[in-house]
Amino acid sequence: MSRPLVGEQLEAVHSSRQRAQTAHDLLDYYIQFSREDTTRLDALKKDGGKEGRERVAVILRRLSAMAKEVDIPVAEKVRTQSR
Repeated sequence: MSRPLVGEQLEAVHSSRQRAQTAHDLLDYYIQFSREDTTRLDALKKDGGKEGRERVAVILRRLSAMAKEVDIPVAEKVRTQSR
């Protein structure tokens, strides 16, 4: 059995790190949003151009999906705000 090449291992580590970073960012947005702090999202929408607006739309969809799965009092606030 051949061992994976170093490049493949690095790619796997990079992919895992990227998923972890995305999850971290989403949780950070969720926490900020639950505190009614939309500063980061507003800046991304305003300064990011078309790409920024598209990114905000994706983030809001993910936040809404997260809020549907979370059973804490603040989740209802996030669900209604992200619409």
